[in-house]
Amino acid sequence: IYFILIGLGSWKGRDFPQENELKYAEGIIQTHKDSEGNRGAVVVNVVELIDSNNQRTNYYCNYSAYFRIGMSQCINEKEISNHLGKPAKIGWYMQKDYLFFHNPYPQLVTLEVDGALVRDYHKSLEGVAYSNTKKKEFTWFFLIPCGVFFILLSCVDIFIIGFFNRNNDEHH
Repeated sequence: IYFILIGLGSWKGRDFPQENELKYAEGIIQTHKDSEGNRGAVVVNVVELIDSNNQRTNYYCNYSAYFRIGMSQCINEKEISNHLGKPAKIGWYMQKDYLFFHNPYPQLVTLEVDGALVRDYHKSLEGVAYSNTKKKEFTWFFLIPCGVFFILLSCVDIFIIGFFNRNNDEHH
């Protein structure tokens, strides 16, 4: 059940706004490394924007209510390295909650640096569509059959234990 819920949270818990619903923030673009796991096994480049009040905001590209660092990288280092320290404008949104999943970070959709579009709405939308297809396939072809298998296994286990308990009671 846990794996089915995780599959649903990362697949069905995806809400993507229309382009006119994006919020925008401006500042100086930076990045930093973020990691998950005890030894930082998964490390991603996080896009950070420093506004005029010197406030830092991290933007992720998880696009799911189920947040994991490993599924959140927006732009690789090579792509963004030439843009660091320059004025940028980010189009973003907050992911809606789904079931008991909550993603507390702003999701980067567009990135414009020095007037040049580094990441556009349609590229982000294509990424979400691709991820949704993969998550849906994973849920339908792996998680649901595994869940059904374990439920059937539990039923068989209950039936067998009940059968042997009845036989033992009859022989005593």
